[in-house]
Amino acid sequence: MGTCFASLCGGSPSASTSYEDVVWSLAAPDHVEPESEVVISWKVPQNYGIAWIGIYKQGQEDDTKAIQWNYINDANGSLVFPFKGLEDNAEYEARIFQGEEYDKKKAISNSFVVGSWTISVDQRIEKSKPVYAYYTAPSNFRAGWIGLFRASAKDSEALDYVNIDKPSGYVSFSTEKLVTDFAYEARIFHGSGFECKKKSSFFTLVS
Repeated sequence: MGTCFASLCGGSPSASTSYEDVVWSLAAPDHVEPESEVVISWKVPQNYGIAWIGIYKQGQEDDTKAIQWNYINDANGSLVFPFKGLEDNAEYEARIFQGEEYDKKKAISNSFVVGSWTISVDQRIEKSKPVYAYYTAPSNFRAGWIGLFRASAKDSEALDYVNIDKPSGYVSFSTEKLVTDFAYEARIFHGSGFECKKKSSFFTLVS
């Protein structure tokens, strides 16, 4: 019996992915703390040849003005860029190019913001007065919450919480549920889950 090839005998060839099926893509973190490294991930076709990634201030129309750049060395992976040349409270993006020039821009990453998360409260608060928690978040912040906790509590054990949708401001909490025998703290979270970004210093109540 002769050899049967799928293309001749009615069978289906096995599925395969050609080089051109892979889309050029880049991913950046949403937020970078000042003086921290920036990790950019990429995925490109296997036959990409030569390609490089540049970091740009968002809105920069001139592709020749990369703040930093580096070649990639594989079809997928990540590059670590130092904080050099980046500014606090500014927004950036990564761009990937094929070849040695600027005319084959293949993808742009999501934007990322350099900025700090902060939260603070007074260290001693009178029992009859509210707790004010002052906070800052990166400028691309859209939603999160601030919770009031006993100092040793888990992130899921908030005594009270307030949703926030601005990158800076303050929230207030009643002291009715608090007692003078414990230390407390405020915590700021990104999104609706338990991604805690910063904790305040401890505070106590005074009669």
